[in-house]
Amino acid sequence: MAHLRILRAQLRHIAINRSVHFRSETAVRKLARCSFITPQLAIDKTCHRCNTHRTRLGLFHQRRLNGSHSHSNDVDDDRIFNFDSEADDVSGEDQDVASSSSSERQCLYDDHIPTTELQKGLLAVGSAVMSLYDPYRDDMIATLGEVTGHSALRKLHSKMLKDPEGRVILSERPRINTKTVNMDWLASLPEGTLGREYVDFMKKNKITSDTRTSVQFVDDPDLAYVMQRYREIHDFNHALLGMPATMVGEVVVKWFEMINTGLPMTTLGALFGPLGVKRRHLGQLFSVYIPWVIQTAPRAKLLLNVHFEKRWEQPLTELHNDIGMTPFSKER
Repeated sequence: MAHLRILRAQLRHIAINRSVHFRSETAVRKLARCSFITPQLAIDKTCHRCNTHRTRLGLFHQRRLNGSHSHSNDVDDDRIFNFDSEADDVSGEDQDVASSSSSERQCLYDDHIPTTELQKGLLAVGSAVMSLYDPYRDDMIATLGEVTGHSALRKLHSKMLKDPEGRVILSERPRINTKTVNMDWLASLPEGTLGREYVDFMKKNKITSDTRTSVQFVDDPDLAYVMQRYREIHDFNHALLGMPATMVGEVVVKWFEMINTGLPMTTLGALFGPLGVKRRHLGQLFSVYIPWVIQTAPRAKLLLNVHFEKRWEQPLTELHNDIGMTPFSKER
């Protein structure tokens, strides 16, 4: 009987330890709201549970090794393994630490969730695994991009400051969604213009600009906007490259973005994205699409420096010449 209780405790202990890592993002998103509770408290609370279970497991082992098998000890064992009692409560000391850290770490913009380096590391590992497991988990891909892209975002921000059009974008901070862009007007533009091609692409693939996730884990307002801008012009990359919103098209666009932006998340998508491509398309992907985009991307202007909102009526062929891009030709 004692061995069964020990085995049960060990299995519960392992399950709890594993859940700490895989539930870290959920804990941060749900509990870490700047005006009420900090992300550190979210992680601390989880770790508090883990440490409580570990302490109780150690006490149980020690008592069993000491040979104590009395009925009173069995009653105490039930108390020791009451995992759902005080383990879920944050002590007064923990609350004091959380309140002091809350004053030091503040929200920097709407939807911002401040995180420590440890939390970013946990989020990076968890989101990377989930992104590879399910490439259509946009929330995981977004989280991965935010927690791993600080250095790349700083370089991109610097490049935008050095470009006249990029400086205007950083100054005005335009957003692309159905509230800021008149999609009906874009649909009325002549064929071949940027606005018409963009809205036609969105309708053909049944997608909307409102689905882009807001940035949360970038601890700098300027860099957060750069990341938000990157997300909102992603569909322009598809339209300019002539790539559909299919798995093959996404991989090709990720190769372009990897070369054009240098964001680590795009590298992951470019290198591991082909794992999700159907076998019958792999030959064309590696022999035609990827060699073409490797030649095209280095010559293209940084698309973050293109003020698309002021180019809606510009012919697409003229825009291609301005930014140094060559769309994919089906005759290849």
